[in-house]
Amino acid sequence: MILDTDRISGDGDYRNELRHRCLTDHFFLAEMIGFTQFVKRIHQPAVDLYFPKNPNLSIEEQDPIKNRLHLDPRGTFKTTLGRVDSLQLILAFPADITILNETATQKLAMQISAGIAVFLYKPKGAAPTPLQLCFPELVVETEPTPTWNSPLRKLGQIDTTLAFTSPRTSQSGWHPYVECIDDMVDTENSGIHASADLRQSVIDTYYTNKNTLRHGGYINLRGTRYHPFDLYGDVIDKMDPEEWKVLIRGAMSVKNGQRLLPGEFPEESEVIIHFPELRGMDYKSLRTKFYENYESFMCQQQNDPQGGNVPTFDEPLYRTMLIPPEKISALGETFMCWRLPYGGKDFMAERAEGAVARMWDGRLSILDAWSGTYTPSRLAEKIVREAKRHQTGVIMMEDLPGIQYIEAHIRNEAARKNWSLRIQWLDFEEDDNNRRERIRHLEPQARAGRIQISTGSGKAAEIRRQFLNFGLVTENGIVDCVSRLAAKIPVSLLRQDIDDEEKERQIQQRHNIMAQFVYGQQGVDALEEQTQMERAASEAALQAVDTMGLTDILGGLDG
Repeated sequence: MILDTDRISGDGDYRNELRHRCLTDHFFLAEMIGFTQFVKRIHQPAVDLYFPKNPNLSIEEQDPIKNRLHLDPRGTFKTTLGRVDSLQLILAFPADITILNETATQKLAMQISAGIAVFLYKPKGAAPTPLQLCFPELVVETEPTPTWNSPLRKLGQIDTTLAFTSPRTSQSGWHPYVECIDDMVDTENSGIHASADLRQSVIDTYYTNKNTLRHGGYINLRGTRYHPFDLYGDVIDKMDPEEWKVLIRGAMSVKNGQRLLPGEFPEESEVIIHFPELRGMDYKSLRTKFYENYESFMCQQQNDPQGGNVPTFDEPLYRTMLIPPEKISALGETFMCWRLPYGGKDFMAERAEGAVARMWDGRLSILDAWSGTYTPSRLAEKIVREAKRHQTGVIMMEDLPGIQYIEAHIRNEAARKNWSLRIQWLDFEEDDNNRRERIRHLEPQARAGRIQISTGSGKAAEIRRQFLNFGLVTENGIVDCVSRLAAKIPVSLLRQDIDDEEKERQIQQRHNIMAQFVYGQQGVDALEEQTQMERAASEAALQAVDTMGLTDILGGLDG
């Protein structure tokens, strides 16, 4: 960038042109303050996420879309772009703007906050920068602190121009026009191995601060993923698409659409690198990061919510399992399975969960599922009502300790509703490893097309959540019931999927065994064995007679 610094102070039109470009062009302002590593091809979508600033309109009127989610890989200058955007807001609205910077740790939040106002700081005796020449009214000679007021701040306002916070900082009720949440989650508070309570504390902090946002204010949420149920995942699940602008990108894509697995980095010709111009984002650098730490790579570079977890039921597989309700056969037998609450295991302590499925032509079609907390009477009523609605007389239940108390209520409710029920008791599975492995082995049946899930289920979102995040969430009652129902699939039907080549190979193998038996060494050995048996039988017969050819009288003449 070439600027005529001598002209800025003396030519008002020239200065006003530069001021206008600073407010409307993120790339121009970034270069003016020394950020020269932005690449327009890469960063234009991120810049488009934000809006040009118009000081002739109020802060509330700047843009009708108030919420932004920006998830890009590490090393793509998300935080830097956020500082540029915040600086634009201060330049456009120095008297009124309030910006709250939030991040995972207090130290980082302080650095981000102080790092915005520093561009307006001119030490005594130092020459002004081009930005300071363009906005001389905002220049300060006292080094800004993380909580900072612009020189044109209106008197009497309690909230400062810049403030900061984090989940580890006591909240003090800021009232910002803009909340900049930048990498609010990290490995300690939202990683794969972090506790659910810790992840929830980060989510609670975000929503607590969001309640302090001024009317017409803006949310700028930036970062990378660490867990399917981190703050970003929670926001994605709850957001109204019409009220959010969203940009989520990974460092690379595999051309065949498959997910990267541990220890298997694809060849360069098999991938598309999205940020090759940036340092550390080329193919070789990404491959090195992948092998150094798979979990970190999937979170920080790929924005994969599963992180280091290898999903048993991934998104492409789950989509193949979905089927519209009208395409499910009306023929076949219907079964229902419930797993009732049991306080002996934390993941079973609260919810009663169940599923109903129809078996036809070797396929199990999940018609509906349930998950909730019920009183005993409500639970018995729910079970019988759903059994009658789906016209099934068979209910499968795990024989949990204490379940005998609910059995009587179910039978009484069935009698009251005039519906015949038979309860098939399933062995109680104390070993959680056995339970987990039984559920995991639904995956081959799903890939074989034997498991179908109706898109018309009232619990479609919960079914999807439990399948896609199996192993990461404590709730698994629905997939547990589905695995119990899948036991109804005849094993012989699964063998029908053997392809023609496999059948031919088996037939050829039988022919080879027969030929080896008849003509090979196996046949010689068998013939020799038969000859020896016949010789032994002849010798035994000769020994059984005396020289007169008469057999012995057992016990002598006296019998």
